[in-house]
Amino acid sequence: PNAYLKNNKTNEMQNWVYRGKEPLSQDDQKILNERQAKKRQEMEQQREKDNQRVAHAVDSKLDTLVPAKEAKNKDYFQNAGIKAHEGLFVANAEKSSRIQVPLQDTNNKIWSMSYIDSNGNESFHKGGRVDTCFHIVDGGGMEKLKAADTVLVAKNYATAASLAESTDKPVVAVFLDSNLPKVAEALHEKMPDKNLVICADNALDREPGRKNVMDYAEEAGEKIGAPVLFPKEGFRTFNEEVKEEGAKRVSFEVATTVAKAKGKAQESTQEVEQTRTRGKEQSQGMSL
Repeated sequence: PNAYLKNNKTNEMQNWVYRGKEPLSQDDQKILNERQAKKRQEMEQQREKDNQRVAHAVDSKLDTLVPAKEAKNKDYFQNAGIKAHEGLFVANAEKSSRIQVPLQDTNNKIWSMSYIDSNGNESFHKGGRVDTCFHIVDGGGMEKLKAADTVLVAKNYATAASLAESTDKPVVAVFLDSNLPKVAEALHEKMPDKNLVICADNALDREPGRKNVMDYAEEAGEKIGAPVLFPKEGFRTFNEEVKEEGAKRVSFEVATTVAKAKGKAQESTQEVEQTRTRGKEQSQGMSL
């Protein structure tokens, strides 16, 4: 591009021609890198402050809320075809329709809140932490997950509730596509001996070159070596499938997947034991 520069006081003019981007000197590049690093650090510190502030506010707020099962307005549950489970809240039993869902980490600390309207639209408490946080259907904290042999990981609350009602297994909802691998990894780190099953959504409107819920689900499974389940073709979520066709197929698929995962884990354990036994025998043979 071409342009000109003009001094409005003296009316002097000078032509200007763009000659491409000139590389920064090493000193200038160093200064720029330092400024960017400082800015990132400041942003991270502010984010941590906001997270802690929201965590404190939500913790104080919980004492004033009413269990969602006591609310007169049950539109969300009726529309989603699920029960009003424990661990959900509303601001007012007489008037409120917005469901409030606490989000916790693997240390049982409540960090934020997810808000769900009667149509199932979800939002989060501004400034609250969502990364690696989740909600356990029917509550019970990490103690509930540790006591079970299998834990299901789903994206949104309605799907998690449908899975819990269909399988009688503990289910966590992570709310964001990108949270699937993060929460799965956090749970696996906390409970390495637990069977985790990633129950994903189908991405019916995939965009080329852009990661979607199915990609994040596969990533979660690969990171922790867990099986990944998808709804029947034509359905976006397990919640939709259960509402339309009942829980029979979903319950069977989960049970079959869990049985296969347990079988593989048992085979792996047997292989390790056999390897150890062969090692001992070889060692004893060499000593003789």
